[in-house]
Amino acid sequence: MNDFYFTSYSHDFDFSSFNCGDDDLDQYIKNQVEKDIAIGMCSCIVMMSSKNNEISGYFTLTPRSIGIQKLQSLIKQPDYPSLPFLLVGRLAIDQKYRGNKLSELIFSFILKTIFDISKVVKFVGIEVEAKNNLLIKKVYEPLGFIAISPNSRRLVYLIDYQSLKDNYEN
Repeated sequence: MNDFYFTSYSHDFDFSSFNCGDDDLDQYIKNQVEKDIAIGMCSCIVMMSSKNNEISGYFTLTPRSIGIQKLQSLIKQPDYPSLPFLLVGRLAIDQKYRGNKLSELIFSFILKTIFDISKVVKFVGIEVEAKNNLLIKKVYEPLGFIAISPNSRRLVYLIDYQSLKDNYEN
């Protein structure tokens, strides 16, 4: 998977030909993300093809807390009213690059990033909101995400820091 690398969003990137097949996600990266970054709403990571430096995808990250009442079936820690999560707010892969298991690569990058910053800040897990049930079944559930409640499109991945250490510590 060294065919791709990750870098922070830059206004110098040309997203004009980026097409993930979802107009909302395409328009977001072309017209809104820079404003959201400027006001501190999120960070945006861009995935590039190593072969031609073409933009192959992007995702946004935002710290967030989730009320414990929404997580009681998943986490037993009633002493806290809410718990810290990292929200993957938007995730898009250009249609030209579909079928390369890039969701797994992105998820691995996010976990490595969480491990790298874990001495400074920690999260209980990662949260996503899937746009549809197909994404839940084909992308998120195979990666280990579980629904916050039955039939919910909000899913979480609970972080096991020992597993991160085993996988990412040099």
